[in-house]
Amino acid sequence: MITDKPDPSRKLYSSLWLLSSHNENYKCLVQTCLAKWQQVLTDIIQSGINEHIFRVVDTKRIARQLDAMLWGYSEYLSNPVSEDIVQNAKGDIDDFIQKNLLIIK
Repeated sequence: MITDKPDPSRKLYSSLWLLSSHNENYKCLVQTCLAKWQQVLTDIIQSGINEHIFRVVDTKRIARQLDAMLWGYSEYLSNPVSEDIVQNAKGDIDDFIQKNLLIIK
């Protein structure tokens, strides 16, 4: 969920990300989390395709693109921001989904 308040769990994950660059165990943990998250996104997209809500796409590519967008905005919004910035982020994500996934009838 995107809000105008910093997310404590996001800050914790950022700390883990930093530790992973110096510690092999944390690196493996981060890589495992990232792989699982990518699979979740891919599965969601594939389910949408199967239910004819999403158009047929390269699920892994769209999952990576969506993840990059979400990751970028999570970094951008990790500090307090205005409601306008939050709304712009939500709008950008919605636009990406509409233009790249949704079947418009």
